[in-house]
Amino acid sequence: MLSALYRPNVAIIYGSRMLIYLLIVLPIVATLLFAQPTSASSTIVVDSTSLADDDKDGACTLREALQAAFSQKVTGQASYTYHECKASAGPNTITFGSGASGGVITLAMGDDPLPMINKEVTIAGPITISGGGIPAKIESETFVDTRLFRVASGGTLTLMDLTLRNAFTTGFGAAILGDGSNNGINLTRVAVVDNTALGEGGAIYSHGPVNITMSTFSGNRALGANLDFSDNPNLGNGGTIVISGGGNKLMVTQSQFSANIASKSGGVIANHGAAVEISDTTFNGNVAQATGG
Repeated sequence: MLSALYRPNVAIIYGSRMLIYLLIVLPIVATLLFAQPTSASSTIVVDSTSLADDDKDGACTLREALQAAFSQKVTGQASYTYHECKASAGPNTITFGSGASGGVITLAMGDDPLPMINKEVTIAGPITISGGGIPAKIESETFVDTRLFRVASGGTLTLMDLTLRNAFTTGFGAAILGDGSNNGINLTRVAVVDNTALGEGGAIYSHGPVNITMSTFSGNRALGANLDFSDNPNLGNGGTIVISGGGNKLMVTQSQFSANIASKSGGVIANHGAAVEISDTTFNGNVAQATGG
């Protein structure tokens, strides 16, 4: 009789516990089922210091790796193979194999520009990427620009453990141009050396946010000159960096700037309306021939 009297209570208690269990577990299961997957970065290994565009040489070059990433984004395919390089959807990380690691990749005068960055791309060294330096003379029939990277709207370029040197442009941003809104530039342990822009931003010119950590900038120049190297009074700001745009931010930490030169203002930085935050950073011997050395 006692057993019959207590069974309903046991059932009620059991049912209550089950209800509580379902209320807790079901939302978690639903979250797992319908959550969007996180994009993992796929790796492209560059195994040559050449910038060849050759589908028969058996090597993946930096030019081909960047083209694969660019084309994947444009086509929207799950993956895109360009010559010997394959880029998957989502972020791409470019590293360097034994045939390239620690070497020098040179973009010479007359070479085609490297493909634009139109998605999230990380390039991790060690590697040196060099331009062709300042030409003795600029002639209309000769392509002399050796800008190293151009980041399109919507693209993010992250560089780690690289040296960028001797790049030249007749325009803005010799090492890196952040072209258009909604782009990003991130540098960690990068040496940016002896880059020159005839216009502005000797090393970097960006319309998007820029983050710099543990990096060095030296010998970069914004000449403020015309194609015949005569003075252009409207150009020449930002010997190292120009950042533009009210919603953007330049963040610099644990870095060094030395011997950078602007023919007008901002021997290191020219700011056109962005927020700037600098910490644990040294400045030495930078020159602005107008104001703001």
